[in-house]
Amino acid sequence: MKDTFNKIKTYFSTHKLTKQILLIFFGIVVVCAIISAILCFSKTQNTSETEFYIYPNTTYKQLCDSLEAKNIVNTKHFAFKTYSKAFSLKQNIKTGYYIIDKKMPVLKLVKHLRNGEQEPIRVTIAYARSVDEFANLVTQKLLMTKEDLSSEIDSLGYEYPTMVYCDVLPDTYEFYWTVSAKDLLKKLKKYADRWWDKKEKDLEKSGFSRTEIVTLASIVNEETNYEKEKKRIAGVYVNRLKIGQALQADPTVKFALGDFSIRRITSDMLKTDSPFNTYKETGLPPAPICIPTISSLKAALKYEKHDYYYFCAKEDFSGSHNFAKTFEQHQKNAKKYHKALNARNIK
Repeated sequence: MKDTFNKIKTYFSTHKLTKQILLIFFGIVVVCAIISAILCFSKTQNTSETEFYIYPNTTYKQLCDSLEAKNIVNTKHFAFKTYSKAFSLKQNIKTGYYIIDKKMPVLKLVKHLRNGEQEPIRVTIAYARSVDEFANLVTQKLLMTKEDLSSEIDSLGYEYPTMVYCDVLPDTYEFYWTVSAKDLLKKLKKYADRWWDKKEKDLEKSGFSRTEIVTLASIVNEETNYEKEKKRIAGVYVNRLKIGQALQADPTVKFALGDFSIRRITSDMLKTDSPFNTYKETGLPPAPICIPTISSLKAALKYEKHDYYYFCAKEDFSGSHNFAKTFEQHQKNAKKYHKALNARNIK
């Protein structure tokens, strides 16, 4: 009887222990499930796509403060702290420009920042005259300063800084915010080289070098916005070059003076001592005077063949020009234009 009692007692004791173990196990599973749910389903707080910059030498605390200031994520939240530690975010803060999608999973956010998965920035390079103007235009949206870019251009060893325009085409490019000045210029040159490779036959047929065409196009670009006349104006300058006649292009005088606000060129201005002053120097200037548009480049490459050696802005200020084959006819055209300038008191 005693043995039977002991067996019954042992049976109930064992099953009671089993139930306790099952309860503990079930509790662990529930806790793990809750933690997993928190980790898996935690998302950022931003309700719209958000731009986010990480600057050089940013500390982990500064990163967290910025994330919270932008209302992207609560960095004290269990999910962010867990993922940040798991992926060593503190030790791997990457400088860059990022786009944080709305309600992005926190796991994706941490990996995004930890891996430095930057979003490229679109930079439009259009019109620029001086290198300082070019550098300012290009770097407005980038981490580098205009001084960084200007310094890199200087290091290329050009005799004249605007020679860099021979390796730049106006277009919209994509760069990472952290791109170096050296890599940016390499990308611009690579793009320009591809364009010029396609124009090899046109370039050979023109009888000029790439530098000469870009320089000619830059003058044409400054002379007119009237697309229909660009090839004709280019042809005038080519005619002058062929006979060794000075180009006498007003835009080169403005460039030499560094003052593009001038509306009327005076006789004193024509005496400016500069290799860019085509009233004093024959031939093309030693470098471009601006970044020419694609249409200006094409006009220079396929200049119009004619017998014009002169042109003058029309007196109606329409932006178009009167062209002349002789100096006498040109003087008549110039007289009408100067009369219109005087009438408007433009000095």
